[in-house]
Amino acid sequence: TYLKHLDSNFLRYYYASKLTDGLDDIDMNLEDFVLRVNSDLVGKFINLGSRSAQMLHKSFGGKLAKLNTESLKFYKDTVEVYQKDIAAFYEGREFSKAMNAVRECADKMNKYFDDVSPWKSIKQDEAGAHQCLTLALMAFRALGIYLQPVMPSVTENIGKLFGETSYKWSHINIADFQTETLQPYTHLMQRVDPDKVKAMIEDSKSTQTNVPPATTKPAVTGATTVAAGGYIEIEDFNKIDLRIAKILYAEEVKDSDKLLQLKVSIGTEERNILAGIKKAYKPDTLIGRQVLVVANLKPRKMKFGTSEGMVLCASEGESLFVLSPDAGAATGSKVK
Repeated sequence: TYLKHLDSNFLRYYYASKLTDGLDDIDMNLEDFVLRVNSDLVGKFINLGSRSAQMLHKSFGGKLAKLNTESLKFYKDTVEVYQKDIAAFYEGREFSKAMNAVRECADKMNKYFDDVSPWKSIKQDEAGAHQCLTLALMAFRALGIYLQPVMPSVTENIGKLFGETSYKWSHINIADFQTETLQPYTHLMQRVDPDKVKAMIEDSKSTQTNVPPATTKPAVTGATTVAAGGYIEIEDFNKIDLRIAKILYAEEVKDSDKLLQLKVSIGTEERNILAGIKKAYKPDTLIGRQVLVVANLKPRKMKFGTSEGMVLCASEGESLFVLSPDAGAATGSKVK
């Protein structure tokens, strides 16, 4: 049913971004699925190749530049540097960590591309813009090879763009790159259309009309779960996925009086969380600290980005206190 409506590569990427070497269940949250695919896979990875390739053809007839010493070093330090770690993640079946590393590499390349802004700088520095476009495309090619175990058909199409056939892991190395002219760019992937997701859901319902009614007690939701005195049922509490998380990165959100941007590890994956604790904590005091997070909170699109969870705090008047686990609690552990 899924394949009648959506690209299989979307689901391949989403599952890979969730899977670990453990036996834990993973959540299939369709809203998270749309956000993750559109933001990471299409917005960061595909978009890097799309805008670079189209501008290279428009401004340089598809001819790639010979990278200078500075660009070569940047490629090795920004792209090749992930080769060993990502290979180890795949071999260890830690697929979510592999996807996190690919996303981190793509983030760095997109920042570089935006900082150089070749669509502007070409007027004053044509050679520099040519270096930028070539470097971005070579990084796009390498990212495709990094993702080949997950999306082989996409990587195959990237190979056609560079006039190459089958890729080996070693082809990430700059020494193995021989292409001089890029083939005409064709769109590799479109964003997930929410209307197609809705159509898939409706189509799925029609295939389950003969499923016998559930014999177990149905889950209760909403106000009906609140008993007298404001209590909740254990079923309500069980819906909340509380995890021990480790803060890997923290910085102030510009133009916000309250928010800090946090990157946290919940063991199986990394999350971006926008936390309203700016007045209580300096970013550098949080890095490396373990905290409690609600891991299955619906991702929320905000003015400053998407928040993928909530850090738990205690409050007393205007004061905030981030909650931490006892010493010895492992990152990613469930709070019960």
